[in-house]
Amino acid sequence: MHQMLNEDGLIPEVSELKEVYASLDALYQLLAGKIKKKPKPEFND
Repeated sequence: MHQMLNEDGLIPEVSELKEVYASLDALYQLLAGKIKKKPKPEFND
């Protein structure tokens, strides 16, 4: 069954899974209020 899923392209690549996990983790932290706000960058114009 695993081989059939691989052949059909139904199992995502590891890098894709890592990206999705990172996005979901960032969203969770945002919703949970655990993200510290980063200071605005100061530009010397």
